[in-house]
Amino acid sequence: MQGSAGIEFTDDSVRIAYFQTDVTPVVGSPLAFGTVRRIQDSLSARGIVWVFDEKPVVQVAIDWIGVANEGMDLFRIALARAAGTSEDRVVIHALHQHDAVRCDLLTPRLLDRYYGSELYYDTVFLRETIDRIAGEVKSSLAHLQTVTDIGFGEAKVERVASNRRILGPHGRVENMRWSRTENFLLRHEREGLIDPWLKKVTLYHKHQPLVSMSFYAVHPVTDFGDGIVSSEFVGLARKYQEMKRGYPQVYFTGAAGNIGVGKYNNLSEGIRFTLATRMSMAMDEALENEVRFQVTKRDFLWKSTEVYLPLAEYVDRDQLEKIVKGELQDPDLPYLRAVSCMAWWDRVHRNPYIRISALHIGTVRLLSLPGEPFVEYQLEAQAMYPGLHVATAGYEEFGMGYIGTRKAYRQGGYETSKMATMVGPEAEDAMIKGIRTVLK
Repeated sequence: MQGSAGIEFTDDSVRIAYFQTDVTPVVGSPLAFGTVRRIQDSLSARGIVWVFDEKPVVQVAIDWIGVANEGMDLFRIALARAAGTSEDRVVIHALHQHDAVRCDLLTPRLLDRYYGSELYYDTVFLRETIDRIAGEVKSSLAHLQTVTDIGFGEAKVERVASNRRILGPHGRVENMRWSRTENFLLRHEREGLIDPWLKKVTLYHKHQPLVSMSFYAVHPVTDFGDGIVSSEFVGLARKYQEMKRGYPQVYFTGAAGNIGVGKYNNLSEGIRFTLATRMSMAMDEALENEVRFQVTKRDFLWKSTEVYLPLAEYVDRDQLEKIVKGELQDPDLPYLRAVSCMAWWDRVHRNPYIRISALHIGTVRLLSLPGEPFVEYQLEAQAMYPGLHVATAGYEEFGMGYIGTRKAYRQGGYETSKMATMVGPEAEDAMIKGIRTVLK
């Protein structure tokens, strides 16, 4: 039998293709915050094409802040065509570094109706980069490798992550502990609710490791806004591992919407390297702790579902357009944010559903979540099926921003404000239902 990518299925083995390409913007081009002044270290897109039935699965991790709206649509379609699969079997996760690129094609088109988008988006660069990644995906299929074994391990990451939301005595957010927090007392508040475990999945051909994937929930940000492009401490940890191991490493940011490094970022010049070392040490330990098992095609299953995340009450097209035109003032919803809300409104009214998916590999689940989900979703996914090993990647469709829990919307704070989220508290029910559907 032959699959849609022209790949022969003549035995029971699983095959993968690894791909990687540079996605660094040039000096002078727009970033999510500011303009590129200097490249400290390059950005990359890297991923895996999984071949275990007639339609491959494509999994991508990219060193950008987010991929949204028509940017995500174009990306998925291009990679699906390159791999000979359907776009519902393509998952594209941003790592969410802040000194990086924002990928969206709908928002800049709306901006062009009013004041122009050149300061915020380089759509030519975005399209060319997506085409280049698609080319790498297609070329990688000529170099398929057989996977005979999968290894799963986990280890605690020490002194990296902390919860950003500091609650007061009445259960509401009293302070925010940002990634860069100068207030000594805030830095020394308790760590708060996090998921301290880094998960690591390694693919083997017999005893030869082919590629490793690491998953951890933390905002990968120590500082940003100065125009110095960096893959941040998570990119450095990935690089350390590649230098040590000699085979490719892919990193995914988990459900990190309310998780940062504010407690442990002491603002020192070398803190980025310190955090990278702590991450790399956990990756070492997770590899040492791994349990390895043989796999065939029968161990693999792809599951996806679509959910509707109700819009926040202030995402009203008519009101947003008045803000953008200067006919209405809302101090909590400035011009650029209003345009982003308009883009998400348009996207939802074109297609109201958001995808949640999971790749099953025996007892391992590689869970893909949209937006900037709170860590509670990751923890709940793991608690649903305690006999499974769930590794969560967030930051797929980025258009809606943060996805808090129902409780978090009552608590206040930045992540559930107009500046940060375009969905309402009812989103929790849809998220939990979707997670349960794809994991079981």
